[in-house]
Amino acid sequence: MLSVGLLGCGEIRRSTLSTIATTPIEGISLGVICCRSTRKQAAGDLFPDATVVEHWSDYCGPALNIIIEAACQDAVTNLGPKILAAGSDLFLLSLGALADKKLHQNMLEAAEAGNSRIIIMAEALAGFDGLHSLRHAGLKSVLYRSTKPPKAWKGTLAETLIDLDGLNGSTVFYRSNAVEAALQFLRNANMAAAVALPGVGFEKTQVELVADANSCNNSGQIIATSKCATLNLELRGEGFAGNSKSSQITALRVVAALEQRVARLYFAS
Repeated sequence: MLSVGLLGCGEIRRSTLSTIATTPIEGISLGVICCRSTRKQAAGDLFPDATVVEHWSDYCGPALNIIIEAACQDAVTNLGPKILAAGSDLFLLSLGALADKKLHQNMLEAAEAGNSRIIIMAEALAGFDGLHSLRHAGLKSVLYRSTKPPKAWKGTLAETLIDLDGLNGSTVFYRSNAVEAALQFLRNANMAAAVALPGVGFEKTQVELVADANSCNNSGQIIATSKCATLNLELRGEGFAGNSKSSQITALRVVAALEQRVARLYFAS
């Protein structure tokens, strides 16, 4: 039985808890949930056997096999190396944090010290197995394009770059590499980091961010070209009602990753 902790406060955490509660995974035990004080009662009701804390430092129980990070980049910076050094594998969702080279290296060193692993979560996109494979065939270029309705870009740098309320069609409002995108769009561009890591790296991965007034869904597209093949993949998904910046499929990715961790039939990706 693998013991699991969940670190996070938002829609992804709530959706993950709800999915696990309705479809339990054999071999997985949710032991710790870290969330805001206003959510502790609801989390405890779903998992009465779990320890529910408001701050991760409040947990003093047995070591956990897996910790799912569904919080923010600051949480990765402050807790990621400690979690890995303690021997827990880390399911990482706030991938943009790894655009910081120093933190990236610290995380790898902590994982080495703790004999643990950083598990990169694909979030609301697919095709990472193909992208990783093409890296061994001489990747020439990788483009990640994120398209969302204007409301999903509210509260981000996009508001200073484009008139979101007055937009009628589809507009590319930002072009850069994955380093800049991951650092400037902390809550929206984690997927830029996810594409960069198995591909050509942060500096060489190109990113386009698009606001589309005619779209109701979030869309992620990878276009990668190598010497022997071209990958062109797009995945569209609905955002959460309470947070349109995040796609509902992200929580399903977490559950699928947990299933794979204990499965006898494993899908390499």
